[in-house]
Amino acid sequence: MHGLVSYAKPQRFAASENDLSRFFSAISFVFSFGAILVLAYAFAIDDFSIRYVSDNSNHQLHLGYKLAATWGGHQARCSSG
Repeated sequence: MHGLVSYAKPQRFAASENDLSRFFSAISFVFSFGAILVLAYAFAIDDFSIRYVSDNSNHQLHLGYKLAATWGGHQARCSSG
């Protein structure tokens, strides 16, 4: 929160560009990691309402393979372009 406050009131807190970069990098990491966790959970519970899950998994796969498909499934999409 300090990063946003210092950006809004530079005369009082004087945040550097480096501080802002670190703050927004941390926010990006948190949201990206959260998205991967949600996708892995969708694979784990066989949520086939998500097309990515239905294209890269099935209910008979072992949990380890489902979690691997969370990352590995994107390869098929990229190469079929």
